Amino acid sequence: MRRQYVRVERAADGGHAAGCEECREARYREVAAQYGWTLTGPAETGRVGYRSYRHECGQAQDVLVGNMSHGDVDCARCGQSWTSKPSQIYLFRIGLPTGPVLKLGYSSNPGRRLRQQLGIARDVPTRILRTLEVPTGHRAVCLEKSAHAEMRRLHPDWIVPKMEYGDAINTRTEIYRPDAESALCAILDRIERDLTY
Repeated sequence: MRRQYVRVERAADGGHAAGCEECREARYREVAAQYGWTLTGPAETGRVGYRSYRHECGQAQDVLVGNMSHGDVDCARCGQSWTSKPSQIYLFRIGLPTGPVLKLGYSSNPGRRLRQQLGIARDVPTRILRTLEVPTGHRAVCLEKSAHAEMRRLHPDWIVPKMEYGDAINTRTEIYRPDAESALCAILDRIERDLTY
């Protein structure tokens, strides 16, 4: 509560840009228009700090408001960055000295991701268990985030905390116990069916 009083005091003194929700959304619309986007409403995913936008080509996607404010956004349909290029969702097995773990993620090049970007030591046995082709990076990241949300909701006990694998894998999340393999494969099966239709 103390923080709110301070904000109100600063606003009264002209030292804080407090404003109403309508004005804020109007600013978001103006900024989006500068980059060829139209603000269409709240984020489809419900993620805090995101809004749903439609690009001039017709593509609709959720974008972090901060990224839109700097023009740091690419259209998943007609853009030229990773968001519009083909990607893959992968499932890795990593044989750490403390025991095997699974990693679910996305990348345009899973093999490179496994060895270079995750920083896994060369003597650690690894295996790519499965990959799924996804038409765009944007779609891949959305599907991957949905899969992790499902695992957090239904199987939180299969998530390996960072302190257990430490610096052995260059990531803070998305690592699962071996028991999670059947659940992860079931999610991948469902994604694959959805991508086929």
